[in-house]
Amino acid sequence: MEKIRCSQCDKSFSQIVIRQKSCQKCSDSKTKCDLRRPICSRCSLRSLTCQYPRSDDTSSNSNSDSREVVFFDTSTKATPLDQFLDNPSLSASPRTLTQRAIDNHTSNTLFDIVHGTIGDFEDFCTPWTIGHSIPDPIFQPDLSLMPSITTRPVLATHSMQTLFRCLRTWPRMIAKGILSPPIIHDTVTPERLMPTALARCYTLTKMWDGQSPGTSFMVLEAVKNEIQTLVDTYQALTEDNLIPALQALVIYTIILLFPSKSQRSVTLLPESLFRDLRNVVYHSVTTGLILPEESTHERPTWSSWIHVSSKRRAIFALYLIHWSYSVYHCLPSYDCKDLGMMPAPAAGYLWHARNQEEWEKLYLKWLVMWDGKEYMQWEYFTIQSGVGLDGRAQLWLEDADEFGIMFMSIGKAISWIS
Repeated sequence: MEKIRCSQCDKSFSQIVIRQKSCQKCSDSKTKCDLRRPICSRCSLRSLTCQYPRSDDTSSNSNSDSREVVFFDTSTKATPLDQFLDNPSLSASPRTLTQRAIDNHTSNTLFDIVHGTIGDFEDFCTPWTIGHSIPDPIFQPDLSLMPSITTRPVLATHSMQTLFRCLRTWPRMIAKGILSPPIIHDTVTPERLMPTALARCYTLTKMWDGQSPGTSFMVLEAVKNEIQTLVDTYQALTEDNLIPALQALVIYTIILLFPSKSQRSVTLLPESLFRDLRNVVYHSVTTGLILPEESTHERPTWSSWIHVSSKRRAIFALYLIHWSYSVYHCLPSYDCKDLGMMPAPAAGYLWHARNQEEWEKLYLKWLVMWDGKEYMQWEYFTIQSGVGLDGRAQLWLEDADEFGIMFMSIGKAISWIS
């Protein structure tokens, strides 16, 4: 039998390895499968038909699967990072598919990936769920133990300043009550019944905006208490309450960085806060970041799309905040390539659609435009210098809102510190 040669590692194999381990339903919905047979727990709970990929040699398939991934166990409680901080074995983290794709990137291979056949594109993206792209925090090095960065390039400094100028407007937008920050959808308004976490956030933000010199301490203490409450309870929150909690944490973190509206410096915060935020992000990832309809290139419901888009934007925002904070204080940051296999921020006309009917029509047009190969986060890191863009980046940028523009403007700067 003619052996099959891998184009990446140049090794030869006697048979094609089926790399998918999850059952088909879990794979389609981009959720973690516990691999129980004959029926996994998720399919059993939902009364779904559970089918695993067939292999001629199961044991060979199991041993040959060389993907460097971390599987999630959502049946157990996340372990606090503090228990692992002194473990030297955690000084290195698994490399993600995104990192390898970027390391191996050439203009030709990228063109083949993003402009090739649908099968080629899906072979690159589909087998890797979002959860596998963002590593478990317990396997990540403690940022406080990593060496500080003594210098920072001019580009990174400029990008950091641009981000902070934009981010610190978000609490003010809430206080003014005219527009919402780009992580909070227009359907969420004070006039409607707000989730508790977000309602309290709006109240405290207005207190922060209207503070007098003698009350700033009380406002900050209230914000810190709210953060601690959310950090202590996030694992018990339902999905509908988890997203408002994420959004509130974004706004609270910005307020802690700029406790005074006139402050021109960035406050140095405890590293434990960012460890807690990373744990919350990881938990949020395990609850799902891609809808089943998005995986099959179909139109989801408007409400479910708002839900998942809001979650993705909040996670993006927390990473941007920590990256900017790290550049300012010359500290190590979260690896922004962790987000590589997440879809890029959605088109502005979808995010700002005024009603369900308008959104449904626009979404169908968007589906046709992208032909099942939407722009992904990792593609920001492949944008070349110059005034022009490749076709996919240009198509995405034409429809981006202000949140997407923030990513486009700092792509190369992020790669410096990540």
